[in-house]
Amino acid sequence: SHSVPLIGGEGQDPNGKAPITRVGSDAAGAFAIVDLSSAYGEDVEKVTRGGATIDGRRAAVIQDEFLLKRSAPVTWAMTTDAEITIVSSRHATLLQNGKTLHVNILSPENGAFNIESAERPEPERSNSGVQRLLAQVPAGPTAVTVSVCLRPEWPEGGPVDLPSVKPLSTW
Repeated sequence: SHSVPLIGGEGQDPNGKAPITRVGSDAAGAFAIVDLSSAYGEDVEKVTRGGATIDGRRAAVIQDEFLLKRSAPVTWAMTTDAEITIVSSRHATLLQNGKTLHVNILSPENGAFNIESAERPEPERSNSGVQRLLAQVPAGPTAVTVSVCLRPEWPEGGPVDLPSVKPLSTW
């Protein structure tokens, strides 16, 4: 599963609204863009998330664009029971049932992967053996784009090439 981005270690306001602002689809892929700004309250000017399938729908990009009122670290995360391997600071692989998924941080340059346990205390479901892959970005500029590409290995040629990062306004 995929989680909401954390800004300064804080999650979203559960009462926030997140309207879908744009969608599109063609033979190459599909996308949706959501305005998450109201879910983060007064610490942000704007937070926008885009999700897209690319390269004939053979890979996906999740991209978050932040305009913060003050510098803060940002964390992107996904929860999985797959075996996670950090290949490099910006490349991880997930292996499950003989299938491999490459996960790459496209932006920012200083983003880095880490792994943490996803186990939860009672009364929540325990998530025993489940991990979280974190893309962590240290505090820096107040305009931050976190873009992550998910590329499965395909029997007919491996994973697709990494795409370039494009602003959500051009999707």
